[in-house]
Amino acid sequence: MRRKEFVFLECERHGMYRSYKDPKTFKYKTTGTKKLGCPFRLKGRPRKVERRWWLKVMNDIHNHEPARSLISHSYVGRLSEEEKGHVETVARSWVATRPMLVSLKENNPGNLTTITQVYSCCKRFRKFVRGPLTEMQHLMKKLVEDKYVHFERQQDDSYVIRDVFWTHPVAVKLFNTFPHLVIMDCTYKIKKYQIPLLEIVDITSNDMTFSIALCYMIHECTNDYIWVLECMKSLIADPARLPKVIVTDKDLALLSVVHKIFPSSSHLLCRFHINKTVEAKFKLHVGTNDFDDLVMDK
Repeated sequence: MRRKEFVFLECERHGMYRSYKDPKTFKYKTTGTKKLGCPFRLKGRPRKVERRWWLKVMNDIHNHEPARSLISHSYVGRLSEEEKGHVETVARSWVATRPMLVSLKENNPGNLTTITQVYSCCKRFRKFVRGPLTEMQHLMKKLVEDKYVHFERQQDDSYVIRDVFWTHPVAVKLFNTFPHLVIMDCTYKIKKYQIPLLEIVDITSNDMTFSIALCYMIHECTNDYIWVLECMKSLIADPARLPKVIVTDKDLALLSVVHKIFPSSSHLLCRFHINKTVEAKFKLHVGTNDFDDLVMDK
């Protein structure tokens, strides 16, 4: 027996938000919600003979006051099909999200879209481009299609990739042309999976910087840094032209392996990190803000 078709119409504040634990940190995320358990509910059924809808009021009570304004409301901020196409076109050029929102409001002064809705549109577009592939599979596919030089390591007794090292062929040529100075540093807490992204940078003869390579590492351990430096060393065509100076922050695991892989290179600590540490710590000893400029100048 075929089940009858029906649809429920509910208030946007219907139901209650269910918090969940982050699978990476195993902690509950602190977030806001507009759900208040509003009981308002309608039930509709189609009548094919009359080609109309039969609507039944299940509950006609709201437990909240009506909205005084629709500004910043998700309904009025919905993107039209033309605006969605504009966002997708601009997203293909790797434009940041905020300039997208600015361009939408310039084209339509009455646009009430928020930055969150633009983020959601970009997220849906990237998911559409990725298709059935996971994010890691899509990354490996693009590295092969665009002919990047890449290395990867798998976890023991599995096909799970734990570390990925990649670089552009043009960056390899520049690195072999200017192999004298290498700067290395990791970024933190700016990515979805909260894993370190190691960026290796070089400087040309006219003081222009360029990225030698990028590497996702699951941990910042000695063995991980050994593997990364070995990958970087394999990019150098002439073994006699190894980097003369390597600049890092005071990462003890990285410091312990730099001289093992590049014994002839001199190691320097990054002055930017030193200044940041001094700026954060000296107030504990000075006690006032009167000597801020004097201490930083010294």
